[in-house]
Amino acid sequence: MGFITENYLAIGFSLVGILVVISLIVRRVADSYIQRFEEDLTNSGLNGRVFVDRVMESEDIDVTLEEVEGEVRGEFLHEEGIVKVPELENSSLLTLGISAHELAHASQFSRMLFLVAATKIFEKLGVFLSYIFPLALIIGFIFYFPLLKVSLVLYLLVLLILLTRITLEIDASRKALAFLDRYGELTELELARLKKLLGLAILTRLTDLTAGFLVLLDLKEKR
Repeated sequence: MGFITENYLAIGFSLVGILVVISLIVRRVADSYIQRFEEDLTNSGLNGRVFVDRVMESEDIDVTLEEVEGEVRGEFLHEEGIVKVPELENSSLLTLGISAHELAHASQFSRMLFLVAATKIFEKLGVFLSYIFPLALIIGFIFYFPLLKVSLVLYLLVLLILLTRITLEIDASRKALAFLDRYGELTELELARLKKLLGLAILTRLTDLTAGFLVLLDLKEKR
């Protein structure tokens, strides 16, 4: 116990370093995996637009749909009631997977309004802290040692904020898989592959916080 107390900074920053490295590796793996999904078309030929229309009508999801061209990403803007999905005319597994995930987030808004709103606020705070953390770390290491302790506390706060995000991401992926099974006309193999993709989507979104500014320097933002 005495060893941990005396060396808590070294232990803490070692764990942070390990977590950051793991986060970047996860994003690398996800990036290569996503590229394969872009090229794989559904056996049924169902495109994103038909799939999204089916889900929105059947699940009574009242949002405005916006197509993102040239980028493989999606987003749900709860304040504007907008769901952004990529290349709706595409029949790729990736288009269906991203669309299902974002529509699942939209359905959360009606089921878990307070949790979604609170999580969005915490997430913005977490992103801000993840960028402040390396700044405090560098200044503390070079000029003012006590800031090293502050930087470690900032990172621990980011990890706590992650706990709120994890709940929503797991629920969204579970709901997205149900949408794909119900409305996607997919084979069992396609569903199994998309389940892996949705799992990676959870990890990728969480690394937006754990990897902080290193994500911006190292990788393209993809969801």
